Amino acid sequence: MLKTICKILVRVLIVAALGYAAACGYLYSQQDKILFPGNHTPADFKYSFDIPFEEVWIEVDGAKLHGLYYPAQIEEPKGIILFFHGNAERSQQFGESADVFTSRGYDYFIPDYRGYGKSTGKVTSEAQFLADIDRIYEWARTKYPENKIVFAGRSMGAVPAAYLASKHQPKVTVMIASFYDVAAMKDIRYPFLPDFLLNYEFPNNKWIAESKSPIYLVHGTEDKTVPYEHSLRLSPLAKAPHKHFSVPGAGHNNLQDFPIYHQILYHILKLDEPA
Repeated sequence: MLKTICKILVRVLIVAALGYAAACGYLYSQQDKILFPGNHTPADFKYSFDIPFEEVWIEVDGAKLHGLYYPAQIEEPKGIILFFHGNAERSQQFGESADVFTSRGYDYFIPDYRGYGKSTGKVTSEAQFLADIDRIYEWARTKYPENKIVFAGRSMGAVPAAYLASKHQPKVTVMIASFYDVAAMKDIRYPFLPDFLLNYEFPNNKWIAESKSPIYLVHGTEDKTVPYEHSLRLSPLAKAPHKHFSVPGAGHNNLQDFPIYHQILYHILKLDEPA
């Protein structure tokens, strides 16, 4: 009887060990796809918006990044907003809201990462991704000095915003629904797996502490994808002027449905609210 029980326990342990090893292997090998699943747009797709726009191409190592650029609708623009989208989105989704910024004096540029929109290639490492972000910033600097550039991003897009803010001194940085770092997100989905399996860090916590320009964090209190607590942890790390804004009742993908969210953005960017 005892021998039978021992055999069963050994088998259970073997199955558990194999399952754990498989989970570790999956996380280690699939991180690129987990973090950047891609959202491609056909190369011949014709965009159509109610306001003027341009398609912009930026050469990067081994690929071309594509983005949509909406020039300000005034003669002397206040600057440019670099908006970085989430990892399930693409630039064309934000065209309908571009008028909010261009009509109030800002150029508005939404680049697509590799594998998103019309951008070619795919993201394969943190270093590659951040190098691409540096190139996007260089493109923006051909148009404006850094103190007239706004870094903004939501969810995964808050990563490039925080990264650039740690290296430069923009007019302001806006981090929307941002996570603490990749390890903290891993703990939500795979809490039983060790951090050393991670090939990506995306340390928003480190970058926000290194930023020297004003930083604003905006987060929905009912966000189930990136918990609200993440931005609450990030906010006190900032040494530069900063403020945390809550959007009561908002989740991860419906912030735009809450009037207070738009009021917060108008306040941060010092825009007149629409009549």
